[in-house]
Amino acid sequence: IVPYDAYLETVLALKPDGVLVSNGPGDPEPLHATIALMRGLLERRVPLAGICLGHQLLGLALGGTTYKMRFGHRGANHPVKDFTTGRILITTQNHGFAVDPTSLGINWEPLDEAFVAVNREILSPKSKVEGRKSAMTMAELLPEKTLLGESPAGFGSVEVTQLSLNDGTLEGLRLRDYPAFSVQHH
Repeated sequence: IVPYDAYLETVLALKPDGVLVSNGPGDPEPLHATIALMRGLLERRVPLAGICLGHQLLGLALGGTTYKMRFGHRGANHPVKDFTTGRILITTQNHGFAVDPTSLGINWEPLDEAFVAVNREILSPKSKVEGRKSAMTMAELLPEKTLLGESPAGFGSVEVTQLSLNDGTLEGLRLRDYPAFSVQHH
């Protein structure tokens, strides 16, 4: 166990088989030391996993952005679609920030009214579901193909592994070229 602002050398001296970046409170954006640590671990290909805040920090370490959600996700019984298994997970969540998929080059738009895409130009035209969006369930809006993007920080291909069935929030991702993955829920 090391603090959030541990130096890369401190963590590497422990010779970890992998590093888990845990959950925690608040806005991930100001945690520059943790973001730098995660980038250093990725560069050295140390296996990396993130949970909740750790998921948001991985998104930032990859060069993405986060946004403050209108209400956030709080409590139990949040359904999440896991695209790696095809299963629906019933999760516990407690977060008010989320990763912007478009900031990682992923063509996906959550339904949260607070979401404003950083890279709106990569989104598919809304005409397909405009006007029907409110009548459709998130399950009907889910993508048919794997959602892929690219790390702006040079860590390769980013794959969406999980999405919220309530609002389409990015709930899980993994890197295809580095040993790293994360989930937004507990």
